[in-house]
Amino acid sequence: ARRTPSGAVSLSIQESARSGNLVLRAHGVSFAYPGAGPLIRRLETDIVRGDRVGILGPNGCGKTTLVRLLLGDGLAPDSGDIRRGANLEVVYSDQLRGLLRPDDTLAEAVAEGREYVMVDGVRRHILGYLGDFLFAPERAGQKVSSLSGGERSRLLMARLFAQPSNVLVLDEPTNDLDLDTLDLLAEKIDAYGGTVIVVSHDRAFLDDVVTSTLAFEKFVPETGAWLGPDEGWSVNEYPGGYSDWAARRPSPKSEVRGSKSEVLADGVSQGAVPSAPAKKRLSYNEKRELEMLPARIDELEAEIASLNATLADPETFRTRANEAAGMAERLAAAEAELSAAYDRWGELDARTNG
Repeated sequence: ARRTPSGAVSLSIQESARSGNLVLRAHGVSFAYPGAGPLIRRLETDIVRGDRVGILGPNGCGKTTLVRLLLGDGLAPDSGDIRRGANLEVVYSDQLRGLLRPDDTLAEAVAEGREYVMVDGVRRHILGYLGDFLFAPERAGQKVSSLSGGERSRLLMARLFAQPSNVLVLDEPTNDLDLDTLDLLAEKIDAYGGTVIVVSHDRAFLDDVVTSTLAFEKFVPETGAWLGPDEGWSVNEYPGGYSDWAARRPSPKSEVRGSKSEVLADGVSQGAVPSAPAKKRLSYNEKRELEMLPARIDELEAEIASLNATLADPETFRTRANEAAGMAERLAAAEAELSAAYDRWGELDARTNG
């Protein structure tokens, strides 16, 4: 509740012609990088028009690799078959990140030199369209390099949603977004007439937007077997979002296979599970850290608000242009520090009160 922005973002997603009913079908798909062990084992899934599919799993399990396999983005399965539907027009958010050139202005980054963009069949002036993403008209000539992390995410969204598409692929779209923008993004995805594939660790966002989930797990439903650390991942399909998956996922094993521990899709290592694990008490230094964190969070929030106000003022770029890049770098660092402070506060507070 503490993290609230000034203003509200208005989003529209530019849709192209409808795809066929079948968007993607994977049958018996397995994949491994050369010289490495298996990564994905015998994936089976059908994605049809209008589906909203979430992909979840621990860091490094292969979520982005799975997306690239499904889209045919430079990767092909070692075995099995992937069938793609007709008339697919895919917009992949990760592919657009490299298109934000530091020396481009905001208008150039979104409209590529054009004065107008087409959104939902309506011709929009670039200044008005940027305004939908909380960029004032006078900032249209500002350089991309001067933006904070959150502002870059908003600019990427502005470019992404102006592209005609019937398949929208979002790779960690919630990073650096404030709560109001997250809510509106979920609303616009819900209104989107095409198919959506979302890779995310944000549990609430997945619950809001997806209708089914592909989860990287060490459990193989067909055989009831559990895979070891070097045996790759079973990508299992569940109806609903994160909460539905959490309620249906296989229970942790009660024994360890040799010396190997099992890893579930949320990255929690599961070996021999004690019936009632003891809660680790806070050390003296951790108690002091917990006491000091609220004041540090207040300091960071004040600094971020001041930097945002300064960078939003066109006068800054007329009179202090040489300082703007440094301010933007400090803003990104402060935002990262604030996020880490919130996470640490939550962790210590849970151990105190849980």
